[in-house]
Amino acid sequence: MCSYNCPVEELVTPRLRLRPVQEGDLAFLLDLWNDSLVMRYAGFPQGKGWGEADIKNWFERLEAGQNPQAPEETHWLVLLADGTRIGESGGGKLPPGWSAPGYTAPAGRITCMTDVKLEPAFWGQGYATEALQVLLGFYFTATGTEELLVPPHVQNPAALRLYEKCGFVDIGPSPWPGHRLLARTRGHYLAGLPG
Repeated sequence: MCSYNCPVEELVTPRLRLRPVQEGDLAFLLDLWNDSLVMRYAGFPQGKGWGEADIKNWFERLEAGQNPQAPEETHWLVLLADGTRIGESGGGKLPPGWSAPGYTAPAGRITCMTDVKLEPAFWGQGYATEALQVLLGFYFTATGTEELLVPPHVQNPAALRLYEKCGFVDIGPSPWPGHRLLARTRGHYLAGLPG
């Protein structure tokens, strides 16, 4: 579902396709989100033991724009060029006044949050970097986003390297224990600068 003023149906890179999640993707997402390697640093929904009813409920709320933390949420499925599902990226516009210790989303600016999760078989091959780079282009050129945030866990060096490689800079602790908040701004992105 692409509810955040989504002007495109698909994002394409040399090796990947990203498209809004569809109902037919729910079994894949359920497996991905119940994979202890994928979710060990995310905290969601690991430990909950999600089942089919849970993910169907999640999808219904996504389609209806009923996530109170991100009412304009987008979830992209990450696929290889041949259509093989390999991961997902969730994110969306943060509500007015959203804050973390030492940070408050600037008033009057669109601030979004995102991440990228891939199946372990596809780690270390540059797919996450490729997906994140096309997402940066989408957020900053197609949606009016002024600032994009990511919340990696401090014990996840691969995620920290990924986000830093894509120009995100650490701006402080996130609202979730053990996570940091990293930011990338539209102005710096368009100028080719970090941060």
